[in-house]
Amino acid sequence: MKLLLKRASAGWNDLPQLIRFLGQNAGIGILAGWLLLVLILATDVNGVGTLIATSEAPLVPIGMLMAGFAVTFGSAAAGAAVMMMAHDRDDA
Repeated sequence: MKLLLKRASAGWNDLPQLIRFLGQNAGIGILAGWLLLVLILATDVNGVGTLIATSEAPLVPIGMLMAGFAVTFGSAAAGAAVMMMAHDRDDA
């Protein structure tokens, strides 16, 4: 198990810095989106939690919502991080 984790971390550190930057920010966005989804389902906003809980196959809509929230929030977080990056101006 330790060897597997060592290989995974070595592979992550071998990636270019920009790819690691985008991956980290996208991961943060995905987790934030999933947290919002859990809060929406737990507080039963507009009855969506009840509707999903009483359906015959609740995993399908939950999976679809998770995918949608992951794409939306992950890409928004990565895009915002790129737009807020500091850059050097060469207007000399």
